[in-house]
Amino acid sequence: MILWEEKNKPSEERALLCDNNRLFDLEFLVNFADRLNHLNIKLQGRNELFPNLINHFNALKMKLKLFISQLENEDMNQFPYLKEQIEGVVDNGNWENALKRSNYCRTFVILLKKAELWQF
Repeated sequence: MILWEEKNKPSEERALLCDNNRLFDLEFLVNFADRLNHLNIKLQGRNELFPNLINHFNALKMKLKLFISQLENEDMNQFPYLKEQIEGVVDNGNWENALKRSNYCRTFVILLKKAELWQF
């Protein structure tokens, strides 16, 4: 009987997965981790010269600026998983409230400021 009660009791993990804001954060992290993974692969490529590594890093800074402007304009094309999650929850594609509750733009601004400290 105890096992049955514990099995039917909502777990903390299940509660987190039912929270749309947490799911938005998870989808955002999935999209951004994918971008960082691509950068990591480029940086570890064979026969990469230092100027090429600098170019990859500068491209990341440009992408951060692009992400900030796109998120401010509610353009989610660079974040397909997040876009899909928000569209499934928010009516009429009005993402303004969902994005206002998030700190995604602020996260990119912080990353961009840190990236700009590295001048080559």
